[in-house]
Amino acid sequence: MKNITKCCVCGSGKLKNIISLNKFPITGIFNQRKKLNCKSYDLNLSECNKCNHLQLKKLVSKNILYDSRYYNRTGKSHLSLQAYDYFKKFIFKNKKSAYLGNLLEIGCNDITMLKKFSKYSKKSIGIDPIWRGQRLNFGKIKVLGKFIEDVNFKKDIKFVPDTIISTHNLEHIEDPFSLLNNLSKSIKDNGMIFIEVPDATTMIKKLRYDQIFHQHYHYFTLISLKNLASRAGLELIDHDLNKFFWGGSLMVALRKTKKNNKKILKNKTINSLVKINFKKFKDKYKKIKYKINNSKNLLGYGAGQMTPTFAYHLNSKFHELDYILDDDKSKNNRYYPGIKPKILFASNFKFDKRYTYLITALDGVTPIKKKLRMNKLNDIISI
Repeated sequence: MKNITKCCVCGSGKLKNIISLNKFPITGIFNQRKKLNCKSYDLNLSECNKCNHLQLKKLVSKNILYDSRYYNRTGKSHLSLQAYDYFKKFIFKNKKSAYLGNLLEIGCNDITMLKKFSKYSKKSIGIDPIWRGQRLNFGKIKVLGKFIEDVNFKKDIKFVPDTIISTHNLEHIEDPFSLLNNLSKSIKDNGMIFIEVPDATTMIKKLRYDQIFHQHYHYFTLISLKNLASRAGLELIDHDLNKFFWGGSLMVALRKTKKNNKKILKNKTINSLVKINFKKFKDKYKKIKYKINNSKNLLGYGAGQMTPTFAYHLNSKFHELDYILDDDKSKNNRYYPGIKPKILFASNFKFDKRYTYLITALDGVTPIKKKLRMNKLNDIISI
């Protein structure tokens, strides 16, 4: 683990620890065998006294977080199409054109997003460590398997980007300022950068502290993104919030600026709410735990990436559940490290009214609840 002593947004060394979660699990891992465990690490959320940015105090190595068992693919997400359409409208609104020129995507994952955007571009290249050590061509699209921190823009990219996009990636970067600074220097003078991240303000207001985990080093707000952009010579010209993705996804449009406005803004809303709402969050989970303890014949539904954090905050290994059902066939007969029930492909399981269904994929509550009710199943526990 690496200890972080400075705010990665404003550079201040005045950090204070506000939330501590001991022996917190690594998420996004699905084992083929039940007894394959994964080490857990203490998680500490800190706040910058100067700008109120939230970030982890100690970072687990990215080589541990994204090993060969890491399973998070854009194309598997039930929300990816909706999220793409929303992001696309935001981009073209600010580009004022359906042409993206030379396109670079940071964190291209399984290239789902890049495939959709490449038809609007001249050249397209994606960067993501899930393709580690590989340089691939998918027709018009090129993919570089590296962590973005290890990329040499002149040697590896081989073109000057007109448009750079990054969805749900910046929060995973140890030093987001250095990245944005490099992007600012690498993009064309009239180019634009579009970034989407989970919105920390929404997370706190909606009591979604289950979204604090090891892979997310940072928890951005609109103010922290403004501070970050201004330090990197970029101007934030527009923003939007997709309320239906990741509990609330914040999008910003950035472009180069010659203005020298590096004033650090404070975020007093975060400062006053973060601890108060964490207590409310814990009280809410006590009520859910009570419902679970007073139910019989329990099944889980939804083997989400973040299901282990749900179990953690319930102080449970989900031994109360017979199985966890999921609509992704590739997760059939797999296990989460340290969690008891096996994952089963939902289509192979006959729905039974004798069961109470606990929705275990917290970002899929609405569609899962709808599916259960369509099958005339009304004994449901969810957040």
